[in-house]
Amino acid sequence: MDSILKQLYYGQIRPFEVAVPRGESYRELLHTLSDAEQQFCRSLSAHQSTEYEQLSQLRQKLLSEEAEETFSIGFLLAYQLLTEVRHR
Repeated sequence: MDSILKQLYYGQIRPFEVAVPRGESYRELLHTLSDAEQQFCRSLSAHQSTEYEQLSQLRQKLLSEEAEETFSIGFLLAYQLLTEVRHR
């Protein structure tokens, strides 16, 4: 079996695919948000709907960049912790 680092490098491990909370409260909140967003979008004109879609795409890009940075910070912290434990 390849090392975890190799698996991560070659895309055999994809943390971003399993990083969705699995709790019941998350599912309920997601369902509530989805329903509210659908109802809101039905009330928009075609022009407003297009603008809202563009805004949503920008927000998603921002969230993706935040998630990437959070992952990087977590990875570095894990490395620092392991290094510290190893040198004790």
